[in-house]
Amino acid sequence: PHLDAHELKTDDFLAPKRQQELEELTETLKRTNADKVMIEKPVKQQKQMDSLYNSYLENKYKLTVSEREQIGFRLAKKLNLKKINCVDVLYLMKQDSLLGVTAKEKNQLYLLNELGTTAKNFMAEIDGVVKRNSITGILKYLNTKELLQKNLSLYLKYMVKVGAGENYIGAEAVSEWYLRNLAIYSNVITQINANDKYVILIFGQGHIPILKHLL
Repeated sequence: PHLDAHELKTDDFLAPKRQQELEELTETLKRTNADKVMIEKPVKQQKQMDSLYNSYLENKYKLTVSEREQIGFRLAKKLNLKKINCVDVLYLMKQDSLLGVTAKEKNQLYLLNELGTTAKNFMAEIDGVVKRNSITGILKYLNTKELLQKNLSLYLKYMVKVGAGENYIGAEAVSEWYLRNLAIYSNVITQINANDKYVILIFGQGHIPILKHLL
């Protein structure tokens, strides 16, 4: 939704080549015979998603540039699923605005500067992979242990240190990120039934290290 401080500028996923790659990816994922496809969309917007998905099933809706639709809707249709599950929840990061203020007061702006530089290099690295690879190749790369740890380190190596020993604003800001992921986790496990054998969860990469740990 273009709300992240550090965001990848992607290429044209509506281009014929990328659309073919999306078909190939979803054909591969279809082999799982997944019982559910869960996406990064707030639970409160389930009815809205139901309406869009039903329109898509009736060939009355054109998919927008979003992994929720390009992968999620496309895959759910191939799996003959009646709905797609919304499991996200949005928390306002209340402490984010205090991070900069505290860092300045405590002579810790270097931490946020290092975080920014690391994130920028991280995005440049991924951008290069996006340009050279198919969507399946990109997703395999994004889900490697090294890349997941690198994303999590932005929070645990830099942000968490701000205000340490005094007001712990950095730790509180990171705890809000963990809280959101815990809430997502609670939505996931309460929407899974005892007879579900396989569930596909589609989320932004930053969520994955924490969700993998929780699951």
